[in-house]
Amino acid sequence: VFSGELSLDSLRAGSFVVLRRRTTDIERIRPYQSWLALNLQTVLEVSELLEILLVVCQSDLFGVMMESMANATKETLKIRVLTIPGWETEPIPVRMIWHPRRDADPAHLFLRKQLKCVVQEILNMPE
Repeated sequence: VFSGELSLDSLRAGSFVVLRRRTTDIERIRPYQSWLALNLQTVLEVSELLEILLVVCQSDLFGVMMESMANATKETLKIRVLTIPGWETEPIPVRMIWHPRRDADPAHLFLRKQLKCVVQEILNMPE
C-alpha cells in the first residue's frame, strides 16, 4: 500500500502494471511518448484495461489508467487514484470499430448505443 507523498522519485521506486501495446502506432501519440520519458519500471503487461484495475486492487503495483475509469471504480475496488505530479496530457480519443457487416445488425446497434450511453455517463460524473 502506497502511503507516502507522490513524487516522480516515489513512482520510480515503484513497479507498474500497464496495458500491452497492440500496435506501434501508439508511439506517435504524445501522451504515450511523455509516459515513456518518465522511465518507470513496468513489471507486468496485461491485455485489457480492467485487468489493470484488478491487479492494482490485489497487489502493491501502480497501474496506468484513464482517470475517468479509475475514478468510476475506486470505491468498489478500494483503490487510491493518484495523478503524476507535473505530468499533464491531452485527451486521447477512444473509438469503437466493428466490421461493416454489423452496421445494421439490431443487436450490435443496441450494444453500441448502450456503450455510448455508459461512456457519456462516466465522463460526466462529478468527482
